[in-house]
Amino acid sequence: MLYLVIAFSSLLFTIFFTPYLINYLNRSNIVDHPDEERKIHTSPIPRMGGLVIYSVVIILLLSFYHNHDEIKFFVYASFILLFIGILDDVLGVSWSFKMIAQAASAVLLIVFLFPRFNNVHLFGLELSIIPGIIILALFIIGTINAFNLMDGLDGLASSISLNAIAVSFLIALSPPNSFVLILCAALAGSLIGFLKFNAFPARIFLGDTGSLTLGLFTITAVLFASLSPSENYLSLSFPVIVLAIPIVDALKVMISRMLNKKHPFLADKSHIHHILYSKSIKHKTIVFIISVYSLLFALTGVYYNFYSQTIGFAIFMMLLIPLLFARQLLDMLIKKQNVILYGQSVKRLPQVFINYYKKLIIPFVALLLLVTLFILMPFDSIINEDFIFISLLIIVLLVIYTFINYRMNHYVTDIIVLFNIIIFFAIVSKNPLLYKDLFFLPFFGDINIHLIIISILLAVIGFFLYFRDRIRGSNEAFLTGIDLIILAFITLAFISSNMIPFKDTMLISDTLFRSFLVYLFYKIIIRIKPKFHLTLYASSFVFTLIAQSILLFL
Repeated sequence: MLYLVIAFSSLLFTIFFTPYLINYLNRSNIVDHPDEERKIHTSPIPRMGGLVIYSVVIILLLSFYHNHDEIKFFVYASFILLFIGILDDVLGVSWSFKMIAQAASAVLLIVFLFPRFNNVHLFGLELSIIPGIIILALFIIGTINAFNLMDGLDGLASSISLNAIAVSFLIALSPPNSFVLILCAALAGSLIGFLKFNAFPARIFLGDTGSLTLGLFTITAVLFASLSPSENYLSLSFPVIVLAIPIVDALKVMISRMLNKKHPFLADKSHIHHILYSKSIKHKTIVFIISVYSLLFALTGVYYNFYSQTIGFAIFMMLLIPLLFARQLLDMLIKKQNVILYGQSVKRLPQVFINYYKKLIIPFVALLLLVTLFILMPFDSIINEDFIFISLLIIVLLVIYTFINYRMNHYVTDIIVLFNIIIFFAIVSKNPLLYKDLFFLPFFGDINIHLIIISILLAVIGFFLYFRDRIRGSNEAFLTGIDLIILAFITLAFISSNMIPFKDTMLISDTLFRSFLVYLFYKIIIRIKPKFHLTLYASSFVFTLIAQSILLFL
């Protein structure tokens, strides 16, 4: 529960400070100008946004992880990349200078990791310490540089990082590694908050300040997830699989440039995201596609780690084919595609069913959900009191923040509602009523409140997504870019928690998945009945505050 508080604090700090950074960067003319040769945006956008992410993550890490001497080399490594990133965003530096900084950072990270392993494994090969460290250093440098190159679409690098830290967090739960758990929680909250400004259309870019430090944070978390404390070795197989998209894409592009007698670090539009963009696919759809593809690699890494290395490696090699031959496969699909239109089926549905959905089903489900939330209110002290007190303090700060920024756009209010829902379900997650069997159905087995909530919400949300144009009377997008990224992130956590045989992983994934479904239902209501937006926003605070207060004063 502590890590949920850390993630929530990280999100809040990032949302609060990023607008001030945007204004400062605009005034100081620290912006990324359009470039037809390699950039997609058409107007100057502030860069160096990663400064907020770095500051929030490091401050929270130093605040909650008290053995500062143990992590000093990690902090030094991150500071080197922060410094070179700021220098590049403000003045511009050569690629060779950046590579030197990345190498220095990699050495410090290896010094930080070194007491925890004495050899390196890579897809079944056992490397002795010297060649193992050399390969590890090259891998760290390559990954940091790959994140730098992958930061070509709004929210893309952040979405890939979220998937990697999701599985790293779950693996770090057993045995508990507080450093990795704090790092992942702080980074996840900060990235989700930053995506409010960085998801398409972006108001600020990560810049080299962000992409370099984000690469270091991500590779650190994934490497820790690859350590085997009992056998004292570090496996690079898991990081290679989980981070395959940025790594393989970077290698492919650099090799292609060298074969064409171009500088390997010369920026162009040959990356996977540029290839998809050239096929007239929507910006946020591209980010979602790559996020889902990244999710598949992450799940493959989990399967490789915990089940079968042979099958995991085979799946990994199969997943590489579309990545390596993306342009050719897209050209073939576009030429031979048979466009499947669902418009006729949408139009054939009688209007009376649409009216029933809006006037009867939505209110009924809302009432049912309201009653369920009251039933789940905790009346036993099942949660750590420190967590309740800290989360209550955060909710109070959010209420104050809401009053100060009463004209917030929908994104900020929506994300705050999502985190309020997550905190509520985290509080009631150990309530025995949530999983108590209510009745039995043939073929479905025992039915409990958890299954009822998920089943009803999935049906209601699925109907809305399919018939949303007729229900709303417009074709305005329902899911934003950040919604899609969070969806991929939570889906990965939900699936991987079923694959990782550790205690409490299912509890975390169930909480996230259930919360996201309730959040989507909230979005449906405010799209159909916008007048309820403020009421539902306030209600998300009320329910969470009631649950916290009950436990705090028991």
